[in-house]
Amino acid sequence: MIVAVAEDRARIEAIAAGDPFVRAGVCAYRVTEFVATKTAPALAPYQETLA
Repeated sequence: MIVAVAEDRARIEAIAAGDPFVRAGVCAYRVTEFVATKTAPALAPYQETLA
């Protein structure tokens, strides 16, 4: 699992598509969006609030 933060899903998908392993056809990524409402203290800057 890779946890990534970006301005939108399209940016994450573009990053994944540019991965050398993806381009070589040896792996694929599945992007799953979620709202991080509880985190470890070190991840607090990435915590989101429910609107």
